[in-house]
Amino acid sequence: MGIWDTESRFYVTENDYTVPPTTKRYGAWSTKQRPLESMQNNTRLVFQPSYGMCTYAYAVTFEGARKILSSLSVAPTSKPVDLGYRDLCSGRWQIPFICIGVYPSIFSSHRPAGPADRDSDLNAKSSTWHAEFTQDIVYSTIQNAARWVLGETDVLAQWPDEVTKPRIGLDGIRIPSGKLKTLETIDWRETVVEDQSPA
Repeated sequence: MGIWDTESRFYVTENDYTVPPTTKRYGAWSTKQRPLESMQNNTRLVFQPSYGMCTYAYAVTFEGARKILSSLSVAPTSKPVDLGYRDLCSGRWQIPFICIGVYPSIFSSHRPAGPADRDSDLNAKSSTWHAEFTQDIVYSTIQNAARWVLGETDVLAQWPDEVTKPRIGLDGIRIPSGKLKTLETIDWRETVVEDQSPA
């Protein structure tokens, strides 16, 4: 999605209980324009980004890997690799390259309990203590791993009081379906939205 687009195509999944509540989202929408649907609980968007890209997890085709290697190895830059990917996605290197992004993300960082200044060397330093959490993930794999080793067959949510399903069985996980839609985008910094999605 371009930075100034007022209408863009998204694959929209509604009633997705794996989407973190808006009050628990860590990842920020990085452009001025955004669809209202991105500010609703239980709604996930898949789209073609042109600005922000991160490297929590990604997959590339063989042809995509060739383009990455050829572009980033000769590009006159000392930028970190995620900024190099952003340049590819935005078309800066004039190479046809299709990027697909997800919001909220489906992979993210886990933070063990401890002082915040040990979480990352990119964030502001603070010795404030926090509990264990996984950013933007309702059903954290690492937080449930010990239970699975002991034979448990369900998954607990990080925020049981704020999600529609505090516990789900591994044998009953439903893959939500969605549809391709053209969504109007708004300048989200000038808009306050009350979430209308079902609880």
